[in-house]
Amino acid sequence: MGRDDLRADHRRRHPIWGKLGDLYGRKRLFLTSIAVFLAGSALCGTAWSMPSLIGFRALQGAGAGGLAAGALALIGSLVPPRERGRYQGMTAIVMAVGTVAGPWFGGLLTEHLGWRAAFFVNLPLGLIAFVWVRSCCACPSSAAGPGSTGPGSCC
Repeated sequence: MGRDDLRADHRRRHPIWGKLGDLYGRKRLFLTSIAVFLAGSALCGTAWSMPSLIGFRALQGAGAGGLAAGALALIGSLVPPRERGRYQGMTAIVMAVGTVAGPWFGGLLTEHLGWRAAFFVNLPLGLIAFVWVRSCCACPSSAAGPGSTGPGSCC
């Protein structure tokens, strides 16, 4: 699979995660995407062969697609329209910094600790994110209830 194929695959997953978030609740699907990403990362770090690593990377990529789509969907649900641009700008800055610093940091980890460390570093950070989103991300109340597509439908 080439780099363009991976990007196309990533773009195909965004609408799927978005639709599932509309149906089952954005916060719930965001937490699920964190769990899928962490499971993929842990499995990648313990991969026993190249085919297993490729398969586990696909699982990790599916979770990453949900993270990207879910972050923006949660911003749309939790942040008033007037403030959304600022939050989406902060999200874009984090993505840009990750795009530049991620390969450098991953290379540093791989050089000094081995290639598995590049996957295992996601686990403590992802667990912190999971606990934080679960406990601190309060969804506004909605008369329509969880899973609805109206305002406040993030839980």
